[in-house]
Amino acid sequence: MERRRQGTIVPLRIISRREIPVALYGQLRRPLQRMFIVTPFLEDYEFFGKGPLSKFILKHVSEGVEVMMLTMPPEGTNGTKASFSRKYILMKSLVSQGVDVRFNGKLHAKVFLFDESQVTKACILGSANLTAAAMNERLEIAMLSYNREVFNSVLSIVYQFRNDSSTMTFREWKKKEAYKIKQIMGVT
Repeated sequence: MERRRQGTIVPLRIISRREIPVALYGQLRRPLQRMFIVTPFLEDYEFFGKGPLSKFILKHVSEGVEVMMLTMPPEGTNGTKASFSRKYILMKSLVSQGVDVRFNGKLHAKVFLFDESQVTKACILGSANLTAAAMNERLEIAMLSYNREVFNSVLSIVYQFRNDSSTMTFREWKKKEAYKIKQIMGVT
């Protein structure tokens, strides 16, 4: 699908269901300069037997790619110990490898931005969290755009979320929630 605006063609595609993880996988495999993942619920999703999310992220980090993740903190009181542990361990591992992980408990947006070059910019904006349930079971929809203006507009909002007064780095959150982490995980 394409939309026309002032005589120019703006590439825009509406995707759903299994097209969403296929689009994400396609972008994660490309050479990138920057990557932004914004989703409240996040797990180390396995892409079609080709590797988990963390493998792709860490490969990019090792190549000097700037990676920023904004998500909700692991759920301590509402979630299970297992779900808290999985997310905490994943985020701690990513931070230790150089990923900029930030938490905001008010987050609801689902945005995936992939900056490949000065020319190629991809934006996936929709309803799907980066979880197996969202990627495999739920009825989800997203907009896939390669338009620079769309990318830059969404990136501007992502930076607003990143700088929101409720947003904390992983380390700030870990220090603030040390007692809860110790209770749930048995360690800090």
